[in-house]
Amino acid sequence: MTKGRYIAGSFAFACLIALLIVSVVKYQQLSRTVEEQEKKIEMLQEENALLHDENWNLNQHLMKEVAE
Repeated sequence: MTKGRYIAGSFAFACLIALLIVSVVKYQQLSRTVEEQEKKIEMLQEENALLHDENWNLNQHLMKEVAE
């Protein structure tokens, strides 16, 4: 069961990263000014940092479950 959660969590994280990448590419194709691009990149970096922290926390939790 724990392995399944780990796989599902990893898959969900990969999907979120893929969605993030698609969002960046689409924005770059549609954006018109450098200022708009810089603002969007900053927001995506913050979101990515939050996702990274969340993923790290989930992995730590799963590692504790596996250890028990």
